[in-house]
Amino acid sequence: MGRLILVEGMDLAGKSTGVTLLQRNLERAGWQVRRRRNSLCADNPLAQAAEHGCYEADRTPLEGACAFLAAHLWDARHFEAPGPGVLHLQDSCWLRTLAWEEAEGSRSLARKLRDASRTFPVFERAVFLTADLGTRLRRHARRAHNNAQDGLGFAQPARFLAVERRLRKVTMELVPTVEIDTSHLEPEEVLERCLQVFLAPHLRRPAENRAERPWPRALSREMKLPL
Repeated sequence: MGRLILVEGMDLAGKSTGVTLLQRNLERAGWQVRRRRNSLCADNPLAQAAEHGCYEADRTPLEGACAFLAAHLWDARHFEAPGPGVLHLQDSCWLRTLAWEEAEGSRSLARKLRDASRTFPVFERAVFLTADLGTRLRRHARRAHNNAQDGLGFAQPARFLAVERRLRKVTMELVPTVEIDTSHLEPEEVLERCLQVFLAPHLRRPAENRAERPWPRALSREMKLPL
């Protein structure tokens, strides 16, 4: 079988950049990388509708929660496990919905999602990226495009940090996770630390690609990290 790994965290923690660099390096190392963001399946119509609904001013929190719950159930029903030599790289997932509902929303829907998650695909390892609010503010200012939720950390920092704490808790509760604070790290340093987590002995290059493809420089060093 292939591998399922997760990069999780709240907005402006460096996930998008980190996942892009991870994909590039892992593909150079011989993996076929299947990258997904938020939903597990690329063609999930319910996930697309749920995300588009975030920009509807008159949508109620309960409506949004139900939409995302339905999308996650669709994901679980249609998910196809990665085959040999394929690495499923997930950029956030249903854990964000769970954390939000437990911290801010409907506890009853959160319980339904927890119950349903027993049948969800299992990630074998995760990194949780975080950053201080000052770093997030600078990243927000540099971005060409920001979505409606990116400013929550500055408009309502206590609320934002409460959701982040809950997301950290549920991620570490359900997936073997290493937290990385990206506040004072360059993107290449974040990449190195992520690779230390994901390139453990059980996550080597696919056997059929070891002979003909040398490790890229970022992967060639000996990597050790207590887990």
